[in-house]
Amino acid sequence: MLRQRRGEVNDMARARMKRIAISSTGPSVKAEVDRHFSCCAQFLLVDEGGVKVLVNRARGSGAKAGPDAARMLVNNGVTAVVTGNIGPKTFKVLKDAGVTVHAGCSGKIEEALFRCARNELKEVDSATFMGKLI
Repeated sequence: MLRQRRGEVNDMARARMKRIAISSTGPSVKAEVDRHFSCCAQFLLVDEGGVKVLVNRARGSGAKAGPDAARMLVNNGVTAVVTGNIGPKTFKVLKDAGVTVHAGCSGKIEEALFRCARNELKEVDSATFMGKLI
């Protein structure tokens, strides 16, 4: 069943989106969606070519972390982002580039991809995080 479901995710994701970036707690689709876009260790980029790990080099750079990470994703051709929370500056960078933002996501990345492919993830129209990380 899981093998068939993975195939469905790949087929549906290819049909609906070119490249999805997921803020990730680990280097595979078995990891969890990271709840903080700007502080995640890596992003998983998913497209018809498979899954690629992109290290978040902006992590730890203070207030610039989110917008810098967003620009990195835009420069890598991302058309949609799946994450837990996203700040206003980061959201603006992504929206200005035409990237669809799905925030408020949690759980396994594999499940988030499946839900994204089925258009079950909510697209947000504003930032979901306004405070400071502690």
